[in-house]
Amino acid sequence: MPILITASPCIGTCKSNKRGICKGCGRTDREIERWKSLSAENRHDINMRLLATQGKQVRQKLLKPIARTAEQDGLA
Repeated sequence: MPILITASPCIGTCKSNKRGICKGCGRTDREIERWKSLSAENRHDINMRLLATQGKQVRQKLLKPIARTAEQDGLA
């Protein structure tokens, strides 16, 4: 069973640039507005894009819960 990364990537630096992309997490304004109504698969797909394109803070925010769960399950 694949692990879906569905947590919000928000790092609390919420300000959009001229193209409507958050300078903190990298989501579009529309993605932010619709986040809670998106399917788990859609949130996961967005997070996969952000893991590849955003900075260290966003990567840590998204990956820490997975690492913690793996550690608790004895996988790490």
